Amino acid sequence: MKRKLKLILPLFSILISAEALFMNIQIVYDIPQRYQEFFTQDKAKKETGIEFNSGTLLKLNLVNESIQVLKDPLLSSDVTPEKTIESLEKLSAGLKLFSFFYLFLLFLSITSFISYRFNTWFAPFMNRFLFLISAIISFGYLFICMNHMVFAPLYAFPAVFWNLVTFGLFVWGFRDMKFEDDFDSQSYKSLYMASFNDEENNSGKITVPIPRKIERSDKSFLQRLIFENFIVKFFTFLLTNKILRHFAYIIFTGLLLGNLVYIPLFSLQKHYTPEFGVLLFVMLVLLCIFYVINYNSIGKDKNPSSVESYLVSTSFLQFRFLRNAIFLIASTFMIVLFIVVLFLILNFNSEILKSTNLIEKSTHL
Repeated sequence: MKRKLKLILPLFSILISAEALFMNIQIVYDIPQRYQEFFTQDKAKKETGIEFNSGTLLKLNLVNESIQVLKDPLLSSDVTPEKTIESLEKLSAGLKLFSFFYLFLLFLSITSFISYRFNTWFAPFMNRFLFLISAIISFGYLFICMNHMVFAPLYAFPAVFWNLVTFGLFVWGFRDMKFEDDFDSQSYKSLYMASFNDEENNSGKITVPIPRKIERSDKSFLQRLIFENFIVKFFTFLLTNKILRHFAYIIFTGLLLGNLVYIPLFSLQKHYTPEFGVLLFVMLVLLCIFYVINYNSIGKDKNPSSVESYLVSTSFLQFRFLRNAIFLIASTFMIVLFIVVLFLILNFNSEILKSTNLIEKSTHL
């Protein structure tokens, strides 16, 4: 019963993400006259009820269309409202951030459901992370709905009850999921080795160096003068040395990529920004497909169906991305924290030295 309930919880996260992205449900009501000074609301009276508004994606599309209309070159510079365009651009940036977050949550919910459905070894980590984020969102929605209880209790009470139940379930799932972390009973253990040993880049072959044999030279003085002088040896060394040859490969590849790939991409990004965004998205999708195929070839168990194997490989790609993102954010935070603490210590130390007149106070910056 517990497993079935925890299998349903990612579906609740999918509903939360879909509601924010595609259809925003709000409770509308008219605030009484004596309370209107404490609230910012339109003067038009509203009937109490439930209103279905556009989701984040549709709002983002409408805002971008409005910006394009206001930036029409046919309009004169005196007519163009610069402050309105600036406000709409800030709104567009915020909507893009929210859209990215909820799309990430939607994809994470789907991959967490797949990983837990097939009992993979990385399912507890992904589901605990999903339940934590979903619990925070439900907690915020709970307080918003509790504010609506004052003026629209009939419509707000079901929303409060729903968010309270989902918040409790997410907290329970987060706490109980740690007991599911039993590696021996979980599947796709070969991906565990790929995760920590980087098997997708390892062929498994071991190269054993062959020792050189020193032989006596039977060449004449003329042959040694022509073929064994310093210049010939130097160029031979440059052509045959493995490290220098790899270094030359890197330089040549860098020049080739710079002239044929990076410079055209920079020109495309500068002059054709929307097309560059589409190209970048396509390249990212192709890279994800490459990794999914690679993980599928590594992580096949005894007799899994092809669909199951590809679904688990996609979930594993999400797990790798999530773990690397957490590591990157934590590392950046620790580096910034270290720099701030070091600066505060140095500043505190200099203030102590100035107060004891061990160093002179600086009058110039």
